[in-house]
Amino acid sequence: MTELARIPLPSQMDDWLLFEKHEGEMIRQHRGEQSFLEWKVMKAQERMDRRQWRRALEVGAVLTNARNANTARECVTWGSSKMLPTISDLQ
Repeated sequence: MTELARIPLPSQMDDWLLFEKHEGEMIRQHRGEQSFLEWKVMKAQERMDRRQWRRALEVGAVLTNARNANTARECVTWGSSKMLPTISDLQ
């Protein structure tokens, strides 16, 4: 449920895009074209960094889930037949 609360509404996305556009125009008017271009590059880098960070989190979650599933499967297998593995189980 908290994940759904973090998803912005379409109107919020529109507002954010308008804000960024306005911010860019203000930088262009007050600081010049060079500062505006630097700002655009910085924003693009931030977006790329955010995407990479999210991908890293997703990969970490997938690996953790896979590891937990394997551990649970091993416990069930040993628990159903015997409590401790024998030497033949370990070879």
